[in-house]
Amino acid sequence: MSRLKLTILLITGFLFAVSTGLKSQVLVVQMKDGSQNPEEISTIQTLSFAASELIVSLTNGTTNPYGLSEIQKLYFTTATLTEENPNDNSGSISLFPNPACETLTISGIEKAETPLMIIRPDGKVMMNKPGVSGRITLDVSHFAPGMYFILVNGASSKFIKL
Repeated sequence: MSRLKLTILLITGFLFAVSTGLKSQVLVVQMKDGSQNPEEISTIQTLSFAASELIVSLTNGTTNPYGLSEIQKLYFTTATLTEENPNDNSGSISLFPNPACETLTISGIEKAETPLMIIRPDGKVMMNKPGVSGRITLDVSHFAPGMYFILVNGASSKFIKL
């Protein structure tokens, strides 16, 4: 993807979000390997280009570089990031996108090798991952449409599968 195309896409997305009153909360950088890297709009300080990279500088001082040749597409979404139990000292998790169609990204898993479970409202365990940490993207495409609960980090959260 050329630098000019990326620049136009980023500027157009920001202008569209501002001019229409759309509350776009996430910029998603989708890589050619299929991985998706959501960046919360409220945490982005600057977007810039250096050499052959898109540099996303965050308000916490970290930077996330993405090789231009590895980016498949960039898009903005209005999906809601969900934080459950924000006052819980065991940590909170963020879900993206919510509602989900094919994949669900969970971030904020602070403890190493934390068990993760996805459960239907009737109690059936749909997914059980014995040890995850950091950020993980799960395939939920085979789930039936409906509401699901995630148990991880000593917290619970919910998401909708479309």
